[in-house]
Amino acid sequence: MNRTTTQVPERLALLCLSHFEKEEAVLQTSKESLLRMQAALMAGRMEPLLQALREQEESGRLATELHETRRLLRERLAQALEIPAEQVTLRVVSDRGPTALRQSLLASRQRLLQIGDDIERIHRGNSTLLRQSIGLLQRLLGCLLGKADGPSRYTAEGLMESVDGANFLNADC
Repeated sequence: MNRTTTQVPERLALLCLSHFEKEEAVLQTSKESLLRMQAALMAGRMEPLLQALREQEESGRLATELHETRRLLRERLAQALEIPAEQVTLRVVSDRGPTALRQSLLASRQRLLQIGDDIERIHRGNSTLLRQSIGLLQRLLGCLLGKADGPSRYTAEGLMESVDGANFLNADC
């Protein structure tokens, strides 16, 4: 058969759908865990944050297993489609899948892409929250230990001046 018209055999398409469902479940679990992590960060609650981190570790372990399964599946698809494994993508599988399964393959592809986008957005938000928390903590410790530049203020002449960053913990009261 011509390389551009080789179709995914039905048995492989069904195997892909099953694999996509597993990936979707792991991604959805990871997304929910990231949302719990975000809520814990915003509320400043340590125990829910630690639980969410444990869940992320488990999601990572499952994702590693799925990655290996996906690699093997891509090799089988590449052989069936007569293309290099690197060219086997969700789009190729959905475009070349059996007509009866194309809609399901496309829908799975869309859900995986959407969940991936959601996870990326939540992850960026969590990273921002962590950076802000760390920055605030560093400034607080710097002020307490006298290692930070003091805050700036205006003088009576309208010029900016830096206030001395005295060590709060050792200051005489």
